[in-house]
Amino acid sequence: MCSSDLKGDVPEAGPGQMVLTLDGNSDNPPTIVPEFGMVLSDNENRIVVQAVLDQIMPDQLKQNDLMGYHIESINGETFENAAAVKTFVDTIEVGAQVELVIEKDGAVKTISFAKPEAQTTMSFSTNN
Repeated sequence: MCSSDLKGDVPEAGPGQMVLTLDGNSDNPPTIVPEFGMVLSDNENRIVVQAVLDQIMPDQLKQNDLMGYHIESINGETFENAAAVKTFVDTIEVGAQVELVIEKDGAVKTISFAKPEAQTTMSFSTNN
């Protein structure tokens, strides 16, 4: 489950704070991929889109309801875990073509788009 709320007044293109409540544990925390506006988690040997961050998600991805989809591949590469996805996305040059293959309930989608610049920097903290 995920919930996200923007706290306080956020001027256009200004700073803000987003609070996410995510399922997970300290041994396997969610992975934020700000260039895609996604929070990924590892679930039963699958990489799942656990949350979408509409405020920073690229327009090309907003057209799809990505919650709950599994990441099958990016540019033909498959991954062991969500952290490996983030590491790979970091190696893709801004403006380069990205082919994202996702699956949910047997339905496979391929979304092609140019990698955008990250709209923000993200940090992650947990309450123990």
